[in-house]
Amino acid sequence: TEWAACGIACAVLWHYTGWRVLTTARTGEGFDYWVGDAEQLRGLEVSGTLSEDAGEMQRRHREKRQQLFSSLPVGGYVLIVGLARREIILSFHPPEEQIP
Repeated sequence: TEWAACGIACAVLWHYTGWRVLTTARTGEGFDYWVGDAEQLRGLEVSGTLSEDAGEMQRRHREKRQQLFSSLPVGGYVLIVGLARREIILSFHPPEEQIP
């Protein structure tokens, strides 16, 4: 599930943003990958699920959004892949976004 979600995340991110995965994040940075283009760097937090439950995807999205901001205030993307549902949630969160 994890590797499938990562592969889909790479393709979806590039398709919608033109950005690419540049490297894995270090332990404690709060997200999975560093992504960017020639001018900017941001974080990317990826999660995949085999659940058929739409609520599970929304819950996971909220958790991963909080995780994105848990350490470095760089902002970035959260991408949730629902493999069983054939659904993706992709959201951008600027560095200045406040977590309620």
